[in-house]
Amino acid sequence: MEALRREVLEAEDGYRFVRNQGSAFAMQWETRPAARALTDGERVAVAQAAFAFRTGSRRALLRDVRVVDSTDASLGAALDAIGLDVTSPPDADTEAKRAELLDALRTAAKTRSITVLTATLAYQVDMFWEGALVVIDEENQQILFATGGYGT
Repeated sequence: MEALRREVLEAEDGYRFVRNQGSAFAMQWETRPAARALTDGERVAVAQAAFAFRTGSRRALLRDVRVVDSTDASLGAALDAIGLDVTSPPDADTEAKRAELLDALRTAAKTRSITVLTATLAYQVDMFWEGALVVIDEENQQILFATGGYGT
């Protein structure tokens, strides 16, 4: 999870990704240890609550939340959904960073206690599109959000 967080934060500057806005942040939550894994619905509820807490909102800001398969195609689409796809014409540095991001996300997604989710966002004005990548580590009770969008 830490390697993925570092890769996402390093992708913020100096690369030519499609998004023109984006951020990343991680949080930890505290509850009693669960005797079972969370259901997909419980994971969505944790993500909604954490995102609302971080943004200071009382509304559910994550929309169309979906669990992502751990295939390269699905994980690549999850990165695309937050604008971490390479612009045209591509440049070598951005393509290399994209490969590093996909590798870090693939490694995280294959960890037993980690679930990757995608969502759309609609809480900032003047945005053409906004997306969120949510990575939940149930064992360590950590959650990573990476957002991206394109707007004025």
